[in-house]
Amino acid sequence: MNAIESITIGPLTYRLKYSGNYAVDCEVSACDRDYHGEINIPFFLELEQEFQQCPITRIGKGAFANCKGITRIIISAEVTQIEDEAFRYCTKVKEIKLPAGLKEIGAEAFKYCCCLSAVQIPEGVTRIGAEAFQYCSLLEEVVLPSGIDSIGVNSFDSCVKLSRFVIGDGVREIESGICNGCESLCELSLPDTVTRISESAFLDCINLEKLSLPQSLKEIASRAFAGCVKIKELNFPQGLQRISTNAFQGCSNLKRINLPEGLNYLSGFSECSSLVELKIPTSVRLIGERAFAGCTKLKKVEIPKDTNIGWFSFTGCIGLKELIIHGGDGVIISSFAFSDCTGLSKVIIENTIDSIKDGAFSNCSSLTEIRIPSGTRDLEGNNEYCKGAFEDCSCLTRIYIPNSVSVIKKGTFRNCIKLKDVYCEDKEPDVIWGAFRNCPRTLIIHWAGGSKSGFEDSQDDIENDLRNNFLL
Repeated sequence: MNAIESITIGPLTYRLKYSGNYAVDCEVSACDRDYHGEINIPFFLELEQEFQQCPITRIGKGAFANCKGITRIIISAEVTQIEDEAFRYCTKVKEIKLPAGLKEIGAEAFKYCCCLSAVQIPEGVTRIGAEAFQYCSLLEEVVLPSGIDSIGVNSFDSCVKLSRFVIGDGVREIESGICNGCESLCELSLPDTVTRISESAFLDCINLEKLSLPQSLKEIASRAFAGCVKIKELNFPQGLQRISTNAFQGCSNLKRINLPEGLNYLSGFSECSSLVELKIPTSVRLIGERAFAGCTKLKKVEIPKDTNIGWFSFTGCIGLKELIIHGGDGVIISSFAFSDCTGLSKVIIENTIDSIKDGAFSNCSSLTEIRIPSGTRDLEGNNEYCKGAFEDCSCLTRIYIPNSVSVIKKGTFRNCIKLKDVYCEDKEPDVIWGAFRNCPRTLIIHWAGGSKSGFEDSQDDIENDLRNNFLL
């Protein structure tokens, strides 16, 4: 039968596990919270009554937590595991010597060790737990050896003085928040074993300027490098498949990105206000939500064939002047995709698309003409929550609509105050009341063999509509 015994010697309490009369396991389980100075954890615990020596192999959970008087820690070579919260809130520790045989560092093991300026991770360590060194605000350098296969979330989060961070081969995934807020990090090169960079991994590393991404990389997750304002150019590896929403949001000095063929989901560059060039690979099948929203210096965008365009993907690109969409069966231009692109004056849509959703081109106030390609099924109108597809296009004068659009819905062209001509193909479209709300009364719809003008919901009849409670 196994038995557990606790022994206190000096400031340290040890917990021993017995098998019969022999101690087979020993850990440091606690420390006197009032102790000040250096702690030296011995190789073994000498048990006089049994005339035996039991190696100390583990620092137990929370063993030194809140020991705010300890300044230096030396851990013996026999220790292989530092458990969760072992040295949490040791706020005066300046130096820790970790043993060569160490295998694991638990979650929050050194969290809030805010005076710790240096730590050397031994070669044998295979796992670092979540938040292990979080808020170690004076830590300047971390070199993680080859062989580590797990680095927990937020493990070096808010280490604001960390200027050098090296990860050895072996790690496949960079976990969430690993270096979030590491303001002094200037350069980063990731090993060729990494396939995924997780959410907020390097969020707000405001001095990160040089970033080298590995050829093994497949995915960059949301906000992974958001707020890294000093990055100017990015070369993405050929194997990359996905750049997620807001991955590089607010990288305000980013001017050029080289995207690889093979990429199939593209997002993540909202508010990159210095981005001047964009070449979208033909492999991309979806441009995600807010992908390039607020990229105010983009001037021309060409969307490849069979590429869907997500919500708000280019909204607020006020410098955008020319847009070419190559379309394709089933392609959708989603809600507010190009809304508030106030400088957009030329739009070419080639090939069939499925639909243009609500607000897709709303407030494109420089757009004068647009041709909807044959086969397009739907132009979305407005409701109490959304705008019409071309609502508030205040300079739009003419539009060409194919037979495949059988209905012009309520609010689709609302407030297009200069719209003069709508050209349809060989039949009169079904116009829903409100489709041309606040457009000129002189607006004419043309189709083969006929035309129509004087819509009852046009600008001159608003007062009558109000009196009849026909409010939109």
